[in-house]
Amino acid sequence: MKKNLIILATLFAAVACNSTFTLTGEKEGLEGELALMVKKDTIATAQVAEGKFTFQVDAKTPTVARLVGPDGRPLYMSVFVEKGDAVITFPEKGPASVSGTFSNDKMNEYNAMMDDLSARIKNAEGDERKALVEEYRSINPVEGNYDNLFGLYMFSRNSYGYGIDSLETTIGKFLPAFAETTILKDLQETLACLKATAIGQPFMDITLPDMDGNEHTLSSYIGEGKYVLLDFWASWCGPCMREVPFLVADYAKYHDKGFEIFGVSLDDTKENWVKAITGNELSWINVSDLKGGAQCVPAKAYGVRGIPSNWLIGPDGKFIAKDLRGEALGQKLAEILGE
Repeated sequence: MKKNLIILATLFAAVACNSTFTLTGEKEGLEGELALMVKKDTIATAQVAEGKFTFQVDAKTPTVARLVGPDGRPLYMSVFVEKGDAVITFPEKGPASVSGTFSNDKMNEYNAMMDDLSARIKNAEGDERKALVEEYRSINPVEGNYDNLFGLYMFSRNSYGYGIDSLETTIGKFLPAFAETTILKDLQETLACLKATAIGQPFMDITLPDMDGNEHTLSSYIGEGKYVLLDFWASWCGPCMREVPFLVADYAKYHDKGFEIFGVSLDDTKENWVKAITGNELSWINVSDLKGGAQCVPAKAYGVRGIPSNWLIGPDGKFIAKDLRGEALGQKLAEILGE
């Protein structure tokens, strides 16, 4: 009897510790090898047989992956990889969906709710429409979901709108259960960058080449009487290009008074970058490693989460303002350097 109890206890422990995530699916005409990827890392592969496939992943550390087809293109962008069995469905019309585990089901419920609200807003008028819009904006998918992967994912998707204090507080609500997840580690890295680039903090040096291959170092432009705008931008960024007229005007007006711009482009194509510089007569310092936003080392160091992003650096090398858009930059320079 005692031996049987030991066997049962062992089996129970094995089941309890099982953290396998299974994803099955079927798509007519699909062939080849599929992959589940997190960033650039492949965490699992599956071979398609007669349109059917099955993934098995150790989900001890949960994550959110994208399902990638044989051609390298995503078939689905957010598979919640967590303990349990899930199924991905590809309808004839409309987007695919994953169901079967808590977070995947939670995502489906959230999307359905938001789609329903959007449809009601579209068909409503007056006070009813206003109330529905307020309801839509008030929905916080993170609140009450600090113990699950869905909540963590939604937090990461919307973290751009968080300041240092709110970001740090919310991260703390997910700890320690998700401490080892890539998502939370990325958020902690973002928090560290935000703290390092807060107003009053010293700048971090940057050395990059200009379009002629000549290297420029940010620190060489900082010193007594000098105010430098460190500006992250790209030629493909519409909002960035809409800032250009303001930057050109402010540079012309304040350059002789000690104002400089150190523009770091997140372009990955030299031709487009050079065309934007010459075509818009951007006569200040323009540098780039042409690796794009995801691989640009200075952008990572500064925690750039979207562009345009800029910091105004004072003569002492400390940040005195951040994200000055439109007329705000000119107003700040007028305050510092005079009209």
